[in-house]
Amino acid sequence: MLILYWFGRIAGDLLGDHRMLPLYLYSGLAGALAYLITAPLIYPGGSNLHGASAAIMGIVAAAGITAPDYQMRLLIIGDVRLKYIVAGLLIIYIVGIANMENVGGHMAHLGGAAFGFFYVHMLRQGRDLTRGFRRLFSWLQKPTRIPSRTIKRKVTMEVRHRAANSKTDMRPPQEGSYMGDQERLDFILEKIKKSGMNSLNEEEKKFLHDASQK
Repeated sequence: MLILYWFGRIAGDLLGDHRMLPLYLYSGLAGALAYLITAPLIYPGGSNLHGASAAIMGIVAAAGITAPDYQMRLLIIGDVRLKYIVAGLLIIYIVGIANMENVGGHMAHLGGAAFGFFYVHMLRQGRDLTRGFRRLFSWLQKPTRIPSRTIKRKVTMEVRHRAANSKTDMRPPQEGSYMGDQERLDFILEKIKKSGMNSLNEEEKKFLHDASQK
């Protein structure tokens, strides 16, 4: 899983994350096919195939052939280029086959790696082998849209328009007609805006001063 995460992150950044799932699955199928072809010759009595390392090797090979000079820092060894890491893994598998150790598993690994190399080669030629899978997957994930009900909102605001050339009525409200301090304050501020501070009487100036202290 760590190898899948490390190399999958590199391959995803270079080739696109949307290609990683189909590449993983196709590499696994290629590894399984390589095993099915060679297993009857190696294990006459029958055998079983386990794990997903062939699929992971497809990701590793794709990352290695896409950016061969990309460096990874390995424990103890230090910085190593991807092409050497991939080559080292392939050598290990070939040596294991020569020594008859986990031959079926190593054949599956080589099959997965072969598809990873082949996929990147075809992608460079302008053919994306995972396009059909991604289209199918996108179609399956496409949500069913249910038309939403139209919500009618009741408008409670009343809007009144005033002609641009109309004169503002600056007469103060009559005694007892104030609905509150806010209305009186609005009137005074409007009066100042139109005629200046000198237009206020003493009572209005006192009210404005008191309001500013609150």
